[in-house]
Amino acid sequence: MVELLKSSGVKLPEKTSEYNLTRKKIHFRDMSNEERTALVAKDPAYGRIVCRCEGVTEGEIRDALESPIPPASLDAVKRRAGTGMGRCQGGFCGPRIVEMLMERSSGTSPLSILQDKEGSNLFFERTAESKEVEA
Repeated sequence: MVELLKSSGVKLPEKTSEYNLTRKKIHFRDMSNEERTALVAKDPAYGRIVCRCEGVTEGEIRDALESPIPPASLDAVKRRAGTGMGRCQGGFCGPRIVEMLMERSSGTSPLSILQDKEGSNLFFERTAESKEVEA
């Protein structure tokens, strides 16, 4: 494939450093108490559990949202951070994750948040009550 791209004129510069196959991913629930204490001291977001069933923290979800290719849907966060996979199936953590998705891209309407792929919108319209609250 590389040769085909080169022959078609695509410039492929040689890398000067080796590719790092290991990504540092924090799994708070798998850490020892000492490791947890040290991590929370450095970043309090790791001390706030968002997904109670799976023990996923706000810091872990934030890390997923700030990754080089950020998740664009609730299920994408689920695949990257492990949220919504427990007993409640996201009933507890889902609303907070939606808030975090909206905070990440400020000005995003909740109506644009997807469950997974295009057309799987979580919300379809504002209710009369929610329109009154905004006014």
